[in-house]
Amino acid sequence: MAMYYYPTKEEIENQKSLILSKEKLQEDSLIPSLDGKFTPFRYFKHGLDVSPSPSVGKKVVISGKDLDTILNQEKIALVPYTVPFERSYSIVELQDLTSEKRITNLLYDAVYEGIPISDLKIGLEIVGLRILDVIKSGYYNILLSDFNISQYRIPLPITFLLMYLENFLKEKGIDVRNLKFIVQSSEIKNPFEVATLLSLGSSMVYPSSMDEEKVIDLLNQYVYDLISKKGYKSIEEFIGSKNVNVIGLKNEFLELINPSYKSSFEVEGLSEIESYLYT
Repeated sequence: MAMYYYPTKEEIENQKSLILSKEKLQEDSLIPSLDGKFTPFRYFKHGLDVSPSPSVGKKVVISGKDLDTILNQEKIALVPYTVPFERSYSIVELQDLTSEKRITNLLYDAVYEGIPISDLKIGLEIVGLRILDVIKSGYYNILLSDFNISQYRIPLPITFLLMYLENFLKEKGIDVRNLKFIVQSSEIKNPFEVATLLSLGSSMVYPSSMDEEKVIDLLNQYVYDLISKKGYKSIEEFIGSKNVNVIGLKNEFLELINPSYKSSFEVEGLSEIESYLYT
């Protein structure tokens, strides 16, 4: 069974201590890498100052307390972006959300025509249909959450989901710019991930594993500092700007998710990515 990694409580506490200490570590002088060897929250190794600019406008990284206030003041639909771990349960849920004919055709293609069913695509479609359902019910503010994660339910890659939703809803005649997405995620580890979600259209991000007021405040400062260094004058200008570089995916795969994105070079293709959730 595949395991989805989340930091332990001890690791989270260590990360909080590091971000608040601002102590420069020896590894911070090394070249940044994607191999995970660098301590989380040591952002200045990426060219940012150790102390971010204190000027913060609208709060884009929010705490649990902030989220409760928003939920009490606005009409918001809660949509989990977790999906069943087992393929069979995913297909059953998809059948509940769409027509029986749609599922019959899907299974026919898989069994008789030998056309592979993309597990990731099924998961994205499940969440897309959940969102479409709440929009039809009159909700335009949507909380995307991984709150119900368990050994039987795992989260979709939230970046893929935000890219997919733009294209999926456009095909249904819905402009995502008329919607407000708040992302609640247990896997946010640094302000670059927050900025990526904002760039892909999320209006606010709640990193539930980092729910401490001082950490939330500092994350907001880093995000604003990062946006300023990218040349944006306001957070509103940055949200939904798509100012991201997609690296290492085949454009064939990205076209299925959202054809408006292109990978700067191709490493992995659909066959490697499509079974991401279940292998």
